[in-house]
Amino acid sequence: MKQVPVSCNLDCGAGCALEATIDNGVVTRIRDNPGRPAESRGCARGHPAHAAMYSTDRITTPLLRSGPR
Repeated sequence: MKQVPVSCNLDCGAGCALEATIDNGVVTRIRDNPGRPAESRGCARGHPAHAAMYSTDRITTPLLRSGPR
């Protein structure tokens, strides 16, 4: 298990300091980085980001147009 510093840049632009737990090459948890400033905390979008990354609904190939523009 490895702890890696990451940041959240999902729509707000704050770049919250987070920490990802990686186990066998898979992100298993994202939490607040212990070295962050006291007033800076992760939000409801940053903490569950790992679930979106491995979701079966995620688009993994580019969408191609099939008809005229």
